[in-house]
Amino acid sequence: MLLVETSGSFASLPRAQVLAGGNLLLLETAEGWELVQFETAELAGPDQWVLSGLLRGQRGSVSAAAAAGSRVLLLDGADVLATVSPEEIGIALDWRSPWDEPQPVSFADEGGRPWPVCHLRALGGQLSWVRRGADLPESWALPEGSNTGQFAVQFDTGAGFADETRLQTPLAAIPAEAIAAQVAEIGADGRTGPWVPISLGTP
Repeated sequence: MLLVETSGSFASLPRAQVLAGGNLLLLETAEGWELVQFETAELAGPDQWVLSGLLRGQRGSVSAAAAAGSRVLLLDGADVLATVSPEEIGIALDWRSPWDEPQPVSFADEGGRPWPVCHLRALGGQLSWVRRGADLPESWALPEGSNTGQFAVQFDTGAGFADETRLQTPLAAIPAEAIAAQVAEIGADGRTGPWVPISLGTP
């Protein structure tokens, strides 16, 4: 459930339309902007809306905590992605909106990073996971995508995560002394996606 204060309005949609891509919004979280969908919108008071039936972490965005007062942007189809050349990534450029003075903003191309892996599990001394990505089908009616790529794995043996190992397959042997692990995919440009952690208990 999400409580939103706004002078605008929201509308509920049937579940089928939400699953088809309706009711998209961006939520500012501790990890950046998360793409969220909602099914039900209820007016809770003057300029207050309760959004429920949430689908979080859509399109590879990271689901994280959002503080009170965080910004929310409803995507109505009129939004467009700004064009930035590869040479301009990471450089502070002056951007102007219709209602603000120009502001220097650096484009980090977070959307170009690999998606977080999913279904991370530890079983029988082996760590396994499933790759996610914009190039993989999300429909249950389509065949599974290729679970190959380059992955980074780190284990915590009591002194924090260290000694990154890079693998070509979504499997890793768990050291006997490990109490936690984390996995991330490595993109073609060498950048690492978000880390996904898992507790392994006490060795």
